[in-house]
Amino acid sequence: MNIFPSVTQDKQLATVGYNASFWTDGLGSQGFSARYDAASKTYVLTVPLTGQTGPLMDDGAPADALWRTGNIQTPQAGDGTSVSVMNPDKAAIRLQYTTIVEYLTQGAWPDAFGYVALGIGTPTQGVPSSGTATYDALVVGSSGSGNFDVGVGGSAALSFDFGSGALSGHFDPILYSSDGTATTLGRYNFVKTVFSAGSTSFSGELSNSAVATNGSFAGLFTGPNAEELMSRWTAPYALPGSSTPGTMFGVWVGKR
Repeated sequence: MNIFPSVTQDKQLATVGYNASFWTDGLGSQGFSARYDAASKTYVLTVPLTGQTGPLMDDGAPADALWRTGNIQTPQAGDGTSVSVMNPDKAAIRLQYTTIVEYLTQGAWPDAFGYVALGIGTPTQGVPSSGTATYDALVVGSSGSGNFDVGVGGSAALSFDFGSGALSGHFDPILYSSDGTATTLGRYNFVKTVFSAGSTSFSGELSNSAVATNGSFAGLFTGPNAEELMSRWTAPYALPGSSTPGTMFGVWVGKR
């Protein structure tokens, strides 16, 4: 898969993501890695829980499709990780330095799924030292462990003041049920944000009056001059008219 045409030499990529298991509770955010191997001209991805590592192989989906489907090619017999990789330049928000990988691992304990955003990380000297910018972001995620078929979409907006080191914004998730029903879950405002002038990373909490506890997010800038960003996120939610809480998680990718 030719994800980032500008990458032609060996390169370690930045990653942020969440993983879940069909058999155990809780989310994990560690254990992801991605790199470009120039000799084989492939992107090599490692996913958590099962620890499967291998090149991303295309299954022949049209090159101009929004999502390219394939697998992580591994030597373990009987194990398989299927992937969907977003074509950055085909997304509603056209991207150059950032993308999303959805994955599902079966045949190895524990069966797992998750979302990882990967990209060309911004060097420290590439973060603007003054001015402001708002990044519009796409949302991809799931309604929680064991509910891979119930997706989360929507949008997010992240506003930075690079000079003072301030971050504000909001997250507007939409829950998509397996029957195609779309349910808006209300706005989550950014609170308790963490961003320092010149930093390549940022984080914060997500507050929605419909739920008692806050969610969280943590991300990185991508591109040579922080043109884009990516972040993992997780948050509680409540369906309209229901008192039963749920948990959703996923990633954002966006640009200014």
